Amino acid sequence: MKKGLLLTLLLTSTAAFANTDARIAALESRITYLEKRLELLEKQNKQSIVIEHRKTRNPVYVCSISVFGKTYEATDYNEGLARIASRKACTKEQDGFFCRDDSVSCKKFN
Repeated sequence: MKKGLLLTLLLTSTAAFANTDARIAALESRITYLEKRLELLEKQNKQSIVIEHRKTRNPVYVCSISVFGKTYEATDYNEGLARIASRKACTKEQDGFFCRDDSVSCKKFN
């Protein structure tokens, strides 16, 4: 009876070891697959990272005109409006003859 019990235990334990080896091999192959998939996803995300709710920045124009050593500046998101505002500020204090549109210089800042 003891031999039968011992034989039964040995047979079930070898089946359990075989089952464990198969499970370990399956898990290792699954880990390898997931690591490759993760690497692929990381490469894709590096190429196409999208930041949501990011506002696009419009350029700002700073226009200025100098008359008799005094500089008049104006800023706006529109170059034409900044140009007009700087010319109007000049005209307010100086004669309009000296505050010409071709004397206005503008810089664009992003």
